[in-house]
Amino acid sequence: RGARWQQLQIDNCDEDGDKCSLHIHGSLSMMAGVIKQVPASNPGAPGLILAHGNKGMAQSKAVDIYRSLDGGYTWTKILEGPHFYAIADQGKLLVAVPIARDHTADTMYFSENHGECWLKVKFSTTPWHFTGLQADPEALGLKITLWGYTPADGLWQTMEVDFSAVVERPCTPDDYRQWLPHALSARDGCLLGYKETLDVIKSDVWCYVPDEGRTSGIKPCKCVLEDLECDFGYIWNSKKTECIKDESLPANVSRAVLCSPGQNFYNESLGYRRIPGDKCRGGVTERLVMVRLKPCLGHVVTTPDMEDNASRKHHGASIAVAVVFVVASLLTLAYVLYKVFYPQRRGRFNYTYSALRTNVDDASDNENSGAVAPADVTATENDVRIVNA
Repeated sequence: RGARWQQLQIDNCDEDGDKCSLHIHGSLSMMAGVIKQVPASNPGAPGLILAHGNKGMAQSKAVDIYRSLDGGYTWTKILEGPHFYAIADQGKLLVAVPIARDHTADTMYFSENHGECWLKVKFSTTPWHFTGLQADPEALGLKITLWGYTPADGLWQTMEVDFSAVVERPCTPDDYRQWLPHALSARDGCLLGYKETLDVIKSDVWCYVPDEGRTSGIKPCKCVLEDLECDFGYIWNSKKTECIKDESLPANVSRAVLCSPGQNFYNESLGYRRIPGDKCRGGVTERLVMVRLKPCLGHVVTTPDMEDNASRKHHGASIAVAVVFVVASLLTLAYVLYKVFYPQRRGRFNYTYSALRTNVDDASDNENSGAVAPADVTATENDVRIVNA
């Protein structure tokens, strides 16, 4: 998990120290045109990795092909110069195509013993501008597909190569060996608390691998300190090589975080917990991964982060109340203005006249007194009645 680092070691290196360490080339070197392919591996071929690399104290453009059979712990040089490569037949068949400076190729190499020995095959009488090769995505079968185009006419070419005529015998149980991943680690193959053994094909047999896959066995390991990590409220002290209390946190912070409403007790850690996914058993867990019941009593302690969260929540609530108040005030003001002005605006254009006062109270009885002409009728504001007020 990044606690310790070490250099990649090259087998059969005749130099000492850093000069025998391996530098793997990846996407950056591919963008720079140094290599044509990034490292290759496949779940169907456990432990097998092919990659471009160079030995020494720094990366260089003089790259070769290196192979690892143990998941990257040790590496062996198997080809010189840059190549396209593919893994087939669950790692039993390796295919590589060398690339010239002008990116052309007409020859490929294949190996049935993990790159210890290579056989040369010419796949075209006319060199291709080679662009790639592909095996089965799960590394099953003995077929490889090549593609590229001829520089003279620019026509694309595709070819499928079947090695079943070369490798005819199926592998038997005697052709397998047991492999323990991480056997070279400090814990004798234990990783995340267990050992896993796999049946892998031997390098010195000439056969093809059936499709039924491999058997494996898993055995739990005894827990050591590497299977644990510091629990909440504790930090790692590299000098003491142990987890100690984090003094930057307030006292009794575990109670504040771990006590739920209505809960009477909480589990106080001794400083360690098992790494998620670790399957170890016993060992140091019996002594270090323990808890003690503590009462959820007293003042609830808050951390700076908790106070910041509470402050943000309070600030957000204040803003919400202010917004509601402003909206309510605007609605109230609008209602008052509606009540005050809206009826007058309607009444201004809807008047009718009734009970006009005239000086002809007895006009209907005395025709000689004369009726007042409509033009002489006057109306006062007391005579005005607003309709639909």
